[in-house]
Amino acid sequence: MAEWRDAIALFLFVAGFIASCLTEFYCGTGSEHCPIDWSGAYGSNTADYHKGPGHCAKGAPDSGLGDPMLSVSSLLLAVAIVYLRWSGPLFTPLASAFLGIASFLFHANNSRITSILDFIGLNLLAPAFLCDIVRWKGYGKVAAVLFASLLTAVILVRLLIKDSYPKTNGQLSTFIYVAQPTITAITIVVAYLFGYIRRLLVGSVFIIAGSATLIAANNIPDFWGCVNTQLIEPHFWGHLLVAIGATLFCRAVEHNNGYTKLRFMAAGS
Repeated sequence: MAEWRDAIALFLFVAGFIASCLTEFYCGTGSEHCPIDWSGAYGSNTADYHKGPGHCAKGAPDSGLGDPMLSVSSLLLAVAIVYLRWSGPLFTPLASAFLGIASFLFHANNSRITSILDFIGLNLLAPAFLCDIVRWKGYGKVAAVLFASLLTAVILVRLLIKDSYPKTNGQLSTFIYVAQPTITAITIVVAYLFGYIRRLLVGSVFIIAGSATLIAANNIPDFWGCVNTQLIEPHFWGHLLVAIGATLFCRAVEHNNGYTKLRFMAAGS
């Protein structure tokens, strides 16, 4: 039984929500009161990436946490790691945790390095769901090869696209909006064929709702201005919804007493 995992996950979500609010309260909406200095870690940022610390841009460049609430709430995506188990969910907890850390760094300091990490993380989550479902059915080697292939493709896409702001952002966004819905559709079909739709329904609703919220936040100009608190920003709630969805997905796998094991009889036996 994995009730202790549920308790830890719930605690981390509550603690993460409170930490997001408190960080914004103490740092300010634009990190104007945040003493963190990133310049030593990343060096000087080029104008193509660094436009100031977040939407409000009140703090000094290379310092603070950008939009503090968005930065800290990104770490909620790492909660899914609680359900990591070799005989349970594997790719999703790792991909979600990687995305959470990468998104935190990207929101806190928009440099080329953090932009690349965030892009890779964003494009790994849907493949992770697909590969964990395939692995859940017992096709572990197929899932591993598939995930490695998709990971390699994402890295190559990001590294081969020449950096040219804002053209680069448009190309990368187009890739995300085409690739992720396509992989998601394939995942839904595979889950249906394997008979997992009902078990994954609740988590899927949160993931789709969170993804739609993030898309709205990124494409509606009114959400890119400085606000009194990021609690009214769809981006924050998108982080929370996707994090809950990824965690519920992992929980669904974990509470199924591990993966179904397929035993193949040797030829001639």
